[in-house]
Amino acid sequence: MNKFHFRLEPVLRLRKHARDECRLQLATALEREAGLSRGLARVTNELSVERRSSARLGAIDLATLHDAQRYVASLEAQRHAVEQQRVGAARDVERRQAELSEAERDVRQLETLRQKQADRSHAVGEAAAARELDEIALFGRRA
Repeated sequence: MNKFHFRLEPVLRLRKHARDECRLQLATALEREAGLSRGLARVTNELSVERRSSARLGAIDLATLHDAQRYVASLEAQRHAVEQQRVGAARDVERRQAELSEAERDVRQLETLRQKQADRSHAVGEAAAARELDEIALFGRRA
């Protein structure tokens, strides 16, 4: 019986490689989003600490108050910028997840096709072997 050979094996290897690349890109995007989320939490925490410390000032010094307000404003701008980056990173993660699921689907389809063709090849081989045994049994009885 002949060994089954899947003619689309090179295509399957390419699709698996593309899927693995999608996985790496998704992991990188997830790391970037997590880093931005940590940065956002840090800036938000620093902003709340600064607001609390500004509220506890005893004697009001106009220069100190003005410096504190500028610092709070810069922290708010920084928080806004980090939030925008995080939103962009989240969109990138979603896009890469969609790409990965499509790559997984492509690989699954080819593997299913390979399995069906292998089963069909095996069934054809079994049928040929059964016919051969039937012929041997038939000719053995006549002789």
